[in-house]
Amino acid sequence: MKKILLSIAFALMGIASGFAAKAYSGIITVTQSDGTELNVRMYGDEHFNWLTTEDGVLLVQEGNNYYIAETTSYGTLKATKFIAHNANKRVSAEIKAIKKQDLSRFRSYAIEQASTAKAMGTGNNGVKYFPHSGSPKALVILVEFSDTPFQSGEKAKNVFEHFLKGNVKDALPDGYEAYTGSYKNDYLRNKGSVSDYFYDMSKGSYTPQFDVVGPYKLNHSSLYYGQGDKDNTYALVSDACKAADKDVDFSRYDADGDGMVDLVYIIYAGYPASMSGNPNDIWPKSGPGDGSFGTYDGKQVCRYGVHAELNFGWALNQKNGFLLSGIGLFCHEFSHTLGLPDLYPTVDASKVDNQNPEMWDLMDGGEYTYNGGYCPTPYSPWELDVMGWTSPVELGDEAKQVKLNSYHKERTAYKINGENDEYLLIQNIQKGGWWYGIAHVYNTGMLIWRIDYGTKDVNLFDNPNNNIGKPKVMIVPADGYVISDYNHGDGKKWTDAQYKASLQADPFPGTKNVTELLSVKLNNSTLEKPFYNIKETDGVITFDYLKDFATGIDSPVIQQNQEKDTRIFTLDGRYLGTDVSQLTKGVYIIGKKKVIIK
Repeated sequence: MKKILLSIAFALMGIASGFAAKAYSGIITVTQSDGTELNVRMYGDEHFNWLTTEDGVLLVQEGNNYYIAETTSYGTLKATKFIAHNANKRVSAEIKAIKKQDLSRFRSYAIEQASTAKAMGTGNNGVKYFPHSGSPKALVILVEFSDTPFQSGEKAKNVFEHFLKGNVKDALPDGYEAYTGSYKNDYLRNKGSVSDYFYDMSKGSYTPQFDVVGPYKLNHSSLYYGQGDKDNTYALVSDACKAADKDVDFSRYDADGDGMVDLVYIIYAGYPASMSGNPNDIWPKSGPGDGSFGTYDGKQVCRYGVHAELNFGWALNQKNGFLLSGIGLFCHEFSHTLGLPDLYPTVDASKVDNQNPEMWDLMDGGEYTYNGGYCPTPYSPWELDVMGWTSPVELGDEAKQVKLNSYHKERTAYKINGENDEYLLIQNIQKGGWWYGIAHVYNTGMLIWRIDYGTKDVNLFDNPNNNIGKPKVMIVPADGYVISDYNHGDGKKWTDAQYKASLQADPFPGTKNVTELLSVKLNNSTLEKPFYNIKETDGVITFDYLKDFATGIDSPVIQQNQEKDTRIFTLDGRYLGTDVSQLTKGVYIIGKKKVIIK
């Protein structure tokens, strides 16, 4: 494989019609030409993204080096002469260049570009979603480039048949040993195949079939198809179909006879731009296409998906051994082909805390759960309901004591209706099945969702969490706060440790031991159906619904007739415990009075 150092650049990624993966949120370490290591972060998605140092300094790539950026009068970026370094290795001239960066001007430009890119949209072009029931067939074409072969060579088909439809109990396929990092380390290996994931999500009612062909070597380089802001993904899909045409009867993949191939998926050799940071890599995505991919065996290719062979970028793979892609990215993009929208904000709302579920949902950051997506976050009860795979049980309006077993065992979620078609969904997350990854990294407990979709059909183009302050698919965090992925890191509002701790405090009772929830502020109303005495015992959640049934000194709820009420609540009624020292800045209800914490 051609050696390409991790490219850290401000990039206007493709305006090709498609929905893409969110950028990986972790820290990536790259090596500069002077031998120093640089820690970087990625922001955005395929439509618009940029990268910075760990402490927020904007960067531009030239060649294999990453330079401190200069902000132009238009808000765009160009390289200075100063190679970027981590904060502890900067010289005075580099620091002066950083101080001249106009972050406000760049932010304005970024907002405009991100909004414009997304506004171009995809339109559905009359292209149907891929079926989400039964056993529909998808064609998967493996392609490598003139400069970038598959690590497993001709055995790539073995590897990706296992990736897509193998069983977790199967022996690793011939060719897998080429991915030395994944081969030697169980924690860097997928916990099941894509088929396993969707079989388990649907309780066996959905078993998509993936027919894998290739690999085919295309005449162009990987740069030709990635090429930064130009993005040539459509050419990639078209060239892949042409290469496979001699071996494939495309008419077998039009199950409903509408004249269109139901789904063509391309898996390409190399790295995903969403994780590598190299703008010349290809960004994983999916979409309905525009009819330009061609017609084969009388069937037009329209709906497509694109996925990378490897995880992360060149530098990390050189350090740890080659890492086979996690299935999380594939499951995320494949879910777009079924019609599910992104749950991360795609406009400036992405800078706002309390706006999206972050790692708790596959259609947000959950595609990267467990070391880069090797055990991605499962579908939420809302998504399972939308797909028709599992319906929640309504709790109604009668006071009762509720027992909630682990969701991976019983798949029971409770629904509490509010006004204006808004409602809550409640599930118990424990370390089992596909829930192992999210529970292991973050926490176990009762996760509460608030939904504001009304009776409107869900579709790919909704962007439900773009309205600042009024997300439509969001969790109710036990600690009252969800930190945005964009707002943590050196020089940001929150540290990485605080970001992780905030996620770990989201389930009830959780790390903050939040044992009651008196009300929930929804987008259009306040739901006053309280939970009391929330407990987690041996993986089972119990709580009192609408009425406090607890008696005696064993009750974890502080009684109102005590001499001093020290309970702390958010303004919308979420209980935060009694320790004032743990509070961040803001306004709270303490002892039934509003208190400002400065």
